[in-house]
Amino acid sequence: MLKQLAAALVLSLLCACSGPRVAAPQYFDPQGTVYVSSEFSEQQAEVVIGAIHAWRDATAGEVDLHVKVGDGTPLIRPATQRDGLIAEFTPSDPPQIVVDTGKAELAWELRNTMLHELGHALGLKHIERVESVMFPFANSVQELDPWTLEAWARLNAPHAEATNPAP
Repeated sequence: MLKQLAAALVLSLLCACSGPRVAAPQYFDPQGTVYVSSEFSEQQAEVVIGAIHAWRDATAGEVDLHVKVGDGTPLIRPATQRDGLIAEFTPSDPPQIVVDTGKAELAWELRNTMLHELGHALGLKHIERVESVMFPFANSVQELDPWTLEAWARLNAPHAEATNPAP
């Protein structure tokens, strides 16, 4: 609890700005809309949307993303992944997060994966702490942790240099 309060304090100090904004806006439309494929089951879509809302809530609205299911070119879609990957963010044109729902079958696996890949879409790279959702390998972290929020805050601080760019 103390770590979460410290992370919230760091976030509020480093991200003091006027109004919401989105890090790495090149991966989102001007309104911050995240298009989610309608190919996800209803249960999977709820988990994906929950992860998007977790980023909004944990950053006190600084990540102001809006979800639309089935409209536009999806940023987030299910597909079979190669080489044993569970998911991958590709900053292509258009950018996309591809999730192998056969490998992230359980809701907690999908939530962890979505929090992680959305972190990449927001400009973060891996964090070498097993307790972090941005750890490079699958883990059981279900919430945005202090290390991830601190990295995001550093990346979005006024006059910040890209100290934690996406891979």
